[in-house]
Amino acid sequence: RFARLLIEQEQYRPAEDTLVNALRASPDNTALLSLLGEIYLQTEDFPRALQVEATLRRIESRAAVEIADRLRVQILNQRDGRDQAVAFLEQLASQEGAAAAKASLLRARVRDGDRDAALALADELMAENPSNPRLALVKGNTLIALREFDGAEAEFRRLTDENAANTPAWAQLARVLSAQGKVDAARSSVDAGLAANPDAANLLWAKASFLESANDIDGAIGIYEGLYERNPNSLIIANNLASLLATYRDDDQSLERAYEVARRLQGTTTPPFQDTIGWILFRRGDVEDALTYLQPAADALQDDPIVQYHLGRALVAAERPEDALEAFRRAVEVADEADARSQIADARAEIERLSQ
Repeated sequence: RFARLLIEQEQYRPAEDTLVNALRASPDNTALLSLLGEIYLQTEDFPRALQVEATLRRIESRAAVEIADRLRVQILNQRDGRDQAVAFLEQLASQEGAAAAKASLLRARVRDGDRDAALALADELMAENPSNPRLALVKGNTLIALREFDGAEAEFRRLTDENAANTPAWAQLARVLSAQGKVDAARSSVDAGLAANPDAANLLWAKASFLESANDIDGAIGIYEGLYERNPNSLIIANNLASLLATYRDDDQSLERAYEVARRLQGTTTPPFQDTIGWILFRRGDVEDALTYLQPAADALQDDPIVQYHLGRALVAAERPEDALEAFRRAVEVADEADARSQIADARAEIERLSQ
């Protein structure tokens, strides 16, 4: 109750401290974890929100998993949904012609928070280009960028009702439903979209994300395998598939499959890709090559405790205990105190061992 009072007063840091202290005495209290996740959403501290989600999943109760599901989709949509909506407007603005000029002005109005002017421009763009399916998404994306999720939901429902083949509208409808905490409705919208468009890659991707959140890892891997077969040149699909295989499966066959898919990532300078290929190389016993990827990944993703943990493990294998100790300390430092993931527990154990 004290934490809720602090949140109402927008005193988020004291509220966080209150909950973290309470969780030391009751680490599996789902109500406390749910409220802590709410704070991290309010403050847009998404790495820590993801740590709360992971902690909830390790409790393995139905209530905890449901809270974790809601938290995950809110993170994805709050973190990625608005950025994707703004990116959509930026792409429109980069085109040529009168529509691009209005899209550029619309983007500026959204950035300035001028709601009425932004929506008026969105309506103009759609009215002037009624046959352009891309521009049909303008108003809904503008409402998402303005964080008006109810209005965006109504707009995307209208678009899907008018044209069931409009897969981007289905995907955006799922995002906006998730942003409102309507997880079941979001999943249903993805399923409805796939019923009308069974090969839609964007909807299959969304389905895989929902399955992963529900801990249906085999289902998610199955979808990514299908996407990879259809589009083997996609680095993002390759990374996601390989990451799932290397993270959730321990058998040699899955590890070799992960390497087969991810080896094209060798030479990458993209930090998440570096972590994936680096961890796979480490698990295959190629420690020195693994470090050439894990070190820059950890340097770039300093607030990701798992990436720091991966580096620490490789440094232990490379017989660099002082550097490994630093990496493990960083992993624990950026992890939430209530983070119950096995990697964080192992990092704490390694700190104690290496400090002796």
